[in-house]
Amino acid sequence: MAAPWDNPLIDAVLSTAATLLHMEVVFIGGLTEDTFTFNKVLACQDWPEVFEGRTANRHDCLCHHMLEGVLEHSADVPGEPAYQGSDVAGELGVQSYVGVPVRNTAGEAIATLCGIDRNGVAVSPEAIAVLHK
Repeated sequence: MAAPWDNPLIDAVLSTAATLLHMEVVFIGGLTEDTFTFNKVLACQDWPEVFEGRTANRHDCLCHHMLEGVLEHSADVPGEPAYQGSDVAGELGVQSYVGVPVRNTAGEAIATLCGIDRNGVAVSPEAIAVLHK
């Protein structure tokens, strides 16, 4: 059985997100109580440390912080107090982040749709609104 993220619709969502965000990598992130996983990755630039199946401690990831209610985006992750403690971002050299929850029909966050970049990338509110749809 194919993973739920191996789907042409997911590929289309990631392609659209890449076009909107102009970031090096867009991805679907999965979270359990303890872990974060890059479930599906579309790399627009070579970034070998970001790959499908890579896991990390959930509490060390930007997506965890976003789901806890902090900013959905930043063009200066290292300087953003809300993202302090995101060890994975520091390890990867993430400068810019945008993330939105992916929700099931009950409204529960089952994943995240995100973009990351090693440079400062401003993201428009309109682009973020599209990601929420």
